[in-house]
Amino acid sequence: MMSDAVEATTQAVSSLPVTVVIFGVISLVLYFWLLKPLLTPVPPPERTARRAVDAPARVATNTTPSRRSRNTPTKPTSGSDIRSLLEQNTRCPPHMAPASAKYCDTGGISLLSEGVLPFRHSRAAAYEQASSSASQNRKDRARVLSRILAMDNGSASTAGSKPPARGSTIVITISTKEVGCEKLRRSLYLLSTHFNTMVIFTDVSPDVSDLDLNALVVKLRGSNPSDLPQDVLPRHRIVAAQSITGRVAFCRQLGRVEFVLDRDAEMQTQLGRFGFRVLVYGKDGLGN
Repeated sequence: MMSDAVEATTQAVSSLPVTVVIFGVISLVLYFWLLKPLLTPVPPPERTARRAVDAPARVATNTTPSRRSRNTPTKPTSGSDIRSLLEQNTRCPPHMAPASAKYCDTGGISLLSEGVLPFRHSRAAAYEQASSSASQNRKDRARVLSRILAMDNGSASTAGSKPPARGSTIVITISTKEVGCEKLRRSLYLLSTHFNTMVIFTDVSPDVSDLDLNALVVKLRGSNPSDLPQDVLPRHRIVAAQSITGRVAFCRQLGRVEFVLDRDAEMQTQLGRFGFRVLVYGKDGLGN
């Protein structure tokens, strides 16, 4: 009896290492097959999606540069690079005089007075300096101004018939029926080489298009490029208004205006309330 118990104990002890090995193998299989997939963290869906989107973008950027990367300068890394980048991306107003180009580092914004480029910085200010007819132009301009100021009845301003200073802003309304008048073109030239002149076309149809307006501008300038050139009266200073309300709104946006030359007496009533000096030239036309 005793010998049987000893023999059973000996067999159990001798088979213990085999049992441990088998248990270990089974534990490893269960761990790699069941436990490890459950314990391994899965990346969030948005991170996976971001990697999928960014990877093709990086490859495309390295192989085929985009249009923006071809046209945009390299990102500046120093003060000199920033200044160079600003110089490459500045633009002067088209009617700014070349001598004032040093202000183009701000796009001319530092020069604006109530949103308008001062006359002394415009090309029109020096347009007549090299002209042989400058003396005759001054005489003709004096006659035109005297006729215009004679229309002033003093109701809208206490300035009376005192002529505006050189470089002042003036507004002139013109009927589309008069754009081909040579006398009108000559008067506009004389005034625009002495003042900041804004022109408003009246009597325009409600369905007027940009092409129609451009055709009127071409007709206003005439066949001779020197009669009323772009440097004297820039294109962006010629607009159209279908009603008196539109003309009043345009004048009020300009701020300080020395006088408004208009054919309708109603303009004198509407703008006179705000202190504008309105000169009415009547129905006969400005060219007469």
